Amino acid sequence: MKNIKIIVALIVFLSFQKVTAQTNEAVVHGKITNPIEGLVIRLFDPVSSQTVNITPLADGTFKETIKLKQPTYFNVFYDKFFVLYLDNQMDLDINFDAKSLSKTLIIKGIGEKENGFLRSKAKLEGELFGTDYEAFFNIEQAPFDTKMNKFDTDVKSELEKQKSGLDASFVTTQLKKLE
Repeated sequence: MKNIKIIVALIVFLSFQKVTAQTNEAVVHGKITNPIEGLVIRLFDPVSSQTVNITPLADGTFKETIKLKQPTYFNVFYDKFFVLYLDNQMDLDINFDAKSLSKTLIIKGIGEKENGFLRSKAKLEGELFGTDYEAFFNIEQAPFDTKMNKFDTDVKSELEKQKSGLDASFVTTQLKKLE
């Protein structure tokens, strides 16, 4: 009799649990400190040419729900560029100061680890190209190959360090990009 009461109580408890529906969308929201009047946040997918424009409110807050068919890498522009990875069910809180976007960009929420890796990779790219990317592309073949091989090794090493917290398909895509 005691076991039956426990089973009934468990069934009642479980029946009240919230069921989360799977959706084909991602939510992007946050706040821009020192917003630039009239400037929209532009997300552009260079593969599909999909563009999403998000208009921040006067106080710099914004929120947008984006329908996705597949995981997508967006080039984001708001006076400066950064890369944003979005997949269904992601909910990202993005905050930055418009006067110093690259130094103040903070991405939190579901998908923050993948986007954190992309920030690490962008830093390595900056180190690779230096301040004059044209000079980088004009160096002799041997030093160019050496620098590219070091970059590939550094990105793979960073990916390996962060791998346990990343989505497996994201890791696979990042490795394919290095081939």
